[in-house]
Amino acid sequence: MNLRTAIYRLRKLCSSDKTKIKRQWRQRMGYELDLTNPRTFNEKIQYLKLLERKPEYTVMADKYAAKKWIADRVGEKYVPKLLGVWNRAEDIDFDSLPRRFVLKTNHDSGGVIIVRDKDDLAAGKALDKHNLAFDLEGVRKFLNERLATSHYQMMREWVYKNIPRRIIAEEFLEPNEETERSPDDFRLFCFNGVPRIAYIDKTWFEGRHVTHYSLPDWHKMDIIKKDCLVDREPEPRPANLDEMIRIASRLSAGLPFLRVDFFISKGRIYVGEVTFFPVGGYEEFVTPDTQLMLGDMIDLSGWKVYGGGIYLQIKRLRSLLGLKGI
Repeated sequence: MNLRTAIYRLRKLCSSDKTKIKRQWRQRMGYELDLTNPRTFNEKIQYLKLLERKPEYTVMADKYAAKKWIADRVGEKYVPKLLGVWNRAEDIDFDSLPRRFVLKTNHDSGGVIIVRDKDDLAAGKALDKHNLAFDLEGVRKFLNERLATSHYQMMREWVYKNIPRRIIAEEFLEPNEETERSPDDFRLFCFNGVPRIAYIDKTWFEGRHVTHYSLPDWHKMDIIKKDCLVDREPEPRPANLDEMIRIASRLSAGLPFLRVDFFISKGRIYVGEVTFFPVGGYEEFVTPDTQLMLGDMIDLSGWKVYGGGIYLQIKRLRSLLGLKGI
């Protein structure tokens, strides 16, 4: 292999994700992605897709492996109990599972089946997160289709690329009201290890309600997610908010951005998952200036500490040569 061919192959390898991210951004947003001077929240999330490349992040994004990672840092009591793990939907031993449980694919977002009662499987009433109903064969088909899909390929979220694909069963977390199909869902936005914003995600009403609060004071914020409603009256400050803030701080330490998702069931806190790139870096807000406000909270000045992998090495080389961007 001559030097020119080697350089061409290296450039192709290094630019693949960058090229596809920039192309997708142009198609979805209608303008060019600025990776030289990213300012908005979504721009900085796209930037971090290319620079955040430590092997530990793959463990954190893996819903199966993350259970031990979270338990080692904050305690096993904050992790929903694991009931089983399988490589194929056909291998699931439903007889060994309790009456109520949740099935998940570990490598993506949205591969969730909620079984409130085993009889629902025969009656075709097992639900996915979008309230679509499935019978037993439908559940198997749904899960196998999710296993066959690469979440990484969709928006080039590198943390999902190398996750060994599995199906897991977790304990069913009881809702706090009879009309709810899931427990309270709190999502904390952490910047440089500091939780600064939280929102409550309520999907059991007519229309999705998402209401944002500042942390740690719990003041309702003027942020509106696209296609979502906002509660008219603010929720009272959760009794265990300080505990959630402490846990989120520990899990997000050393990261420029991380969203830590919690469930509260019957007064107990559970860590649902951690998210590096909300909506793949295409979070939409109705309220003006929200993108810039959130973007200002992500400090990229420490990229030499945060990043990893080949993109960081290219950025360092470009910096030494006096070139900008990545």
